[in-house]
Amino acid sequence: MHCASCGTTLLPGTVRCPACGAPVSAPSSSPYEDAELAPYDVEAVPYKEFSAPGQGAAPVISPPPAPLREYAPQPAAFSPLATVPQFPPAPQPTAMAYAPAAPPVIPASQTPSKRPARLVAVLCALIALLVLSNLALLYVALIYQPAQLHSQADAIARTEEAQASATAYASSPQSLYARYTAGKPNLNDPLNNNSASLWSEYTSINGRNICEFTGNSYHVINSDPAHFFYCPPAYHALSNFVFQVQMTIIKGDYGGLVVRLDGSSGTLYRFRLDPDGYFSFYLYISRSGADSRPLIRGYTSSMNMGLGQSNLITIIAQGSHFYLYVNRQNIGSVTDSTYSYGGVGLVAGDNNQATEVAYSNAEIWEL
Repeated sequence: MHCASCGTTLLPGTVRCPACGAPVSAPSSSPYEDAELAPYDVEAVPYKEFSAPGQGAAPVISPPPAPLREYAPQPAAFSPLATVPQFPPAPQPTAMAYAPAAPPVIPASQTPSKRPARLVAVLCALIALLVLSNLALLYVALIYQPAQLHSQADAIARTEEAQASATAYASSPQSLYARYTAGKPNLNDPLNNNSASLWSEYTSINGRNICEFTGNSYHVINSDPAHFFYCPPAYHALSNFVFQVQMTIIKGDYGGLVVRLDGSSGTLYRFRLDPDGYFSFYLYISRSGADSRPLIRGYTSSMNMGLGQSNLITIIAQGSHFYLYVNRQNIGSVTDSTYSYGGVGLVAGDNNQATEVAYSNAEIWEL
């Protein structure tokens, strides 16, 4: 059966054309009224006659099912074999948006353990501890320890400086004098008479050289021009010592001391003092004095100048070092190792005039 308006092939029982919407006329009483359809063109829709209650038995035809989708198929050429109408191809399924599956719900019995979180916390604590310890080590290595070392170095430097100062003071001429003369001397001779003195009286054959006690002091007299004369005590040879005596030049050129002398050969060191403050320290190689040489010469203002003035003169011999003093003040120091021991004596020197020098209170400290 075909639509009378547009010619679209219709299914049996269709009341409205699905292509153009025109109403479809009721079919004829004969199934073969439409000459265009073959006897098996369309399968008859079965039906059943029944009567509603209380009504006659009028035939009732079940209405055709409503179409699911309207479409307009193109009319196809008749073919005795193609008895089934051609329908458009089924539409392809459209792509659907992907919806991720919901995360699975884990039962309480399957809840993950808290141990990994605790392990992470422990590891973080250990890392923090390591960082702090490294920072502490860096602080100690870069700041604290250098500061401590600097402080210790300063303390050591101050200590060494103090020790050096103490050593320098302890070894200075003034400290040596104070230290060596603080104790009791090994020899203490007032030189006021010959009854108990180690110095004796002596007069040379020509009468130019005299050692004598006069006016409570010991006098050394020399009237031999261009020579000096000394009077030794009856005392053993000395190596390291302090020799000190009170000296007054009564007249003449100079007085002084001799140390480490050898009376047989005439070798010695001589400490000379003039009334005007000049001094010298000489080395004598022989008795003639022709090969003598000065080790130190100078001037001192610590001396009481002029004849008749009393001065305390001192010499310290310690190894090869000699320290010279006038009135307890160091006036010079010298080093020489030619002679290491010998005797001592009191001097009177005549350059061009007779000289007389008085001595008293001789003292010796052996070192």
